[in-house]
Amino acid sequence: MRFGRRRLPPNLPAAAIIEVILEIERKRQKEDPGPMLTALVVDENTGLPDARWFALARELGRMKPDEDPKSFWVREVAACHDKHGGPDDTILGG
Repeated sequence: MRFGRRRLPPNLPAAAIIEVILEIERKRQKEDPGPMLTALVVDENTGLPDARWFALARELGRMKPDEDPKSFWVREVAACHDKHGGPDDTILGG
């Protein structure tokens, strides 16, 4: 599991970290609905978010129950980049 471009220490419980990230997303969506920034947090083995992320997307009504998870995720990542800038954009200037 990665956070940004840094590896998390292996002794941190990934399940706990995911739950915190998802709770932050849940609260953020109430204040500022829009692309789920947590779409950018992916498993290093699958390259996709945790299954709980997709469950949250359904819970929030962002993902339809019968929607293909990978297609939804690809669109959500693109929406994040459209709104906040892509990985090649200069975010902080300079």
